[in-house]
Amino acid sequence: MPCWKHRYDVSRVCMQGEPVHLPAKLAVTLALIFHELATNAAKYGALSTQRGRLAVSWVTNGREIAIDWRESGGPPAVAPTQSGFGKRLFERGLDPFRGQVETQFCADGFVCTITLVMDDRVGQSHAGGAKHSLPGTPAWNDVLHRRGNCT
Repeated sequence: MPCWKHRYDVSRVCMQGEPVHLPAKLAVTLALIFHELATNAAKYGALSTQRGRLAVSWVTNGREIAIDWRESGGPPAVAPTQSGFGKRLFERGLDPFRGQVETQFCADGFVCTITLVMDDRVGQSHAGGAKHSLPGTPAWNDVLHRRGNCT
């Protein structure tokens, strides 16, 4: 019987990114999303095996954030056959923050990229309606270029 202490050993999880101050509603939403992702990783994904690893990274420009959730070393990721709680949580929970989610079910594990706006005023009209974006910073590009890369 495996020791539970080692099954979810902190050394199997890597988190990388600068500290970010989140609006309260977004913090609650992301807590629910990360809980759902972690539960699935423990049940079906990388954290369900002893060799599995999880890497979570994020970059921000102070208004927008890109989050990369990347599992590896676990069983091949398989797309669900039907929509469940997680999909509804992503769709409804991130909608107020103009959130976009891209998921990949790769041979080496599950990959999820989330991009969203952290502004407390999201949903209110903004002067000129201009969409702000990160201007090609290397860290932002690194997270975004990993999309579609299952290696």
